[in-house]
Amino acid sequence: MGIIREYFFNMRCDCCGEILNDEYWTSDEDSVKFNAENSDWTERGGKWYCPNCWHYNEDDNIETKDGKVWDGEIDELKYERLNTPNSEG
Repeated sequence: MGIIREYFFNMRCDCCGEILNDEYWTSDEDSVKFNAENSDWTERGGKWYCPNCWHYNEDDNIETKDGKVWDGEIDELKYERLNTPNSEG
């Protein structure tokens, strides 16, 4: 019997490291993205954020725990807050 290598995908939050669903691993990357989007995860600037790491602020923009504020409708960084818990310096 030969050794077979298979790759499986899941989603990890780029802010806190939370895994989308530790019991759900799939060989289809698009399925993981679909499940993330349907589990209130969001992708901004090529990074994925779990529901605990983003929210809509009072201006209906998306604010992430790493201090970034994104346009609520498009994937465009509006500004970055200084002195956030996850920022360096």
